[in-house]
Amino acid sequence: VLYQVFSAMIDDLSAETILKLLENQDTDVMPFGKHQGKPLSEVPRSYLKWLKNEGAFDKPENAGLRTALEKIGVL
Repeated sequence: VLYQVFSAMIDDLSAETILKLLENQDTDVMPFGKHQGKPLSEVPRSYLKWLKNEGAFDKPENAGLRTALEKIGVL
């Protein structure tokens, strides 16, 4: 079922665009939580510290977020 959903979502995209999307896991906005949609630079550091202490950045699905925060010197 997941394959069918994924296939339907990417049906109109070129192979190059799909590969680019899969490679680009960095983000410049907070993807979840009470600060969702805010630029990372505007998310309170105390909130990011709390997320780190809770292990949120250790999850594979948050690897891009961790990388982005490391690039801007937050983590």
